[in-house]
Amino acid sequence: MFTKNPYFFAFFPFALADAVLTILGQPQTYWRYGIVNEASPAYYVLQFSPYAFIAAVVVWLIIWYIIFLKLSRGIALYLSLFFIATHAWGSTSWVFVLLRDAGFYNPSNQTTVIQAWFVAMAYLAVLSAVSAYFLKKASLSE
Repeated sequence: MFTKNPYFFAFFPFALADAVLTILGQPQTYWRYGIVNEASPAYYVLQFSPYAFIAAVVVWLIIWYIIFLKLSRGIALYLSLFFIATHAWGSTSWVFVLLRDAGFYNPSNQTTVIQAWFVAMAYLAVLSAVSAYFLKKASLSE
């Protein structure tokens, strides 16, 4: 399964992390009153329910898995890199929210800003290593 669709799995860790961090980053007002903190169209699904959001993510990933199987390598590579970039941006914004909420990061304290930056870069480095593995698999299968 992994070697059959490497371009999908290159962006998958970023998409999965983005979904998980989106749920974890919701404020207490979300869990009490349904007040959503989300800038993407997923806002409307989250507004309905966290379970609806999780179900939508699973369906979204299944649809893209199937689409990636049918794409040419050039378009699959482009879309994979596009999804990596967009989910990296979206999920990293949640890293800062979660670090702030945990008291590790204060935007007005430069030392904690730098510390949070290092955490975010480490997070991206780990996900990028997984993506690089699948992109290498894709290049070897060409």
